[in-house]
Amino acid sequence: MPLVLDRDETILEISGDRLVILGPHEVDQHHDVVRTAGTRRTVAVATASSVETPEDADQVNRDGVAPRTTRSFEHQRFADRRALVAEEELTSRRRRRGRVVAGVVLVSGAGLALSASPLLRVDEVRIVGLHSLNPQVVRDAVDVSDHPSMLTIKVAEIETRLNALPLVHGARVWKQWPDQLVVEISERFPVATAKSAGGWSILDQRGEVLETRQARPELPQFDLTGPIDPNDPGVRDLLQVAIGSSPRLRQQIDSLTLRGDGVEIRLR
Repeated sequence: MPLVLDRDETILEISGDRLVILGPHEVDQHHDVVRTAGTRRTVAVATASSVETPEDADQVNRDGVAPRTTRSFEHQRFADRRALVAEEELTSRRRRRGRVVAGVVLVSGAGLALSASPLLRVDEVRIVGLHSLNPQVVRDAVDVSDHPSMLTIKVAEIETRLNALPLVHGARVWKQWPDQLVVEISERFPVATAKSAGGWSILDQRGEVLETRQARPELPQFDLTGPIDPNDPGVRDLLQVAIGSSPRLRQQIDSLTLRGDGVEIRLR
């Protein structure tokens, strides 16, 4: 419905959310027809979503393209800002990735250079704890004749080879920087003997057979009624007595026999 402003006799017509300026008017006597002497212009009714001026309406009429509203302009500015931030983050991630790759290459190259350096080659093997075992047997099991690098040599593999030797009870290996390996050997030693089908079996501190001889050795004899079993409680009791005896007393013991809940010692 047209609205007439008395001041300048301009007709304003509200159409939806648009305000149409009709300009100076002429109304016939029946108020049925409105004739405007000016140019029809449209402005937006002031809302939270958009504001359009009469000049904007003229621009639409001339170019056929709606002008950008204040809200759409702000949206575009925020979108441009988000795109710029995303591009900066992508560039930063690429730079960080490049620095990480360069660091890995640098460390790898330094590691290769150090492993090849003669300053970190194994040059000496020091053996401790030997009593009866031949040192050359231990050196052959360690096997560092090609002087491997201290950085790459694996002490666990050396310990496995040493523990497989018949007279080794336990072995421990560690690195003494810059060029030395230390090998500590705990030997198996004979503590007793027992009669077996093949002769006389020599037993170590764990009750395992070290070797078998035809003649009886000068060791305490275990009087056993069955086969030699290191896990047998009776064998373990005899071992405790033999190991717990002093070396001088052990030389005087002729035999050890289980009697009831104890052990009988017979001297020579």
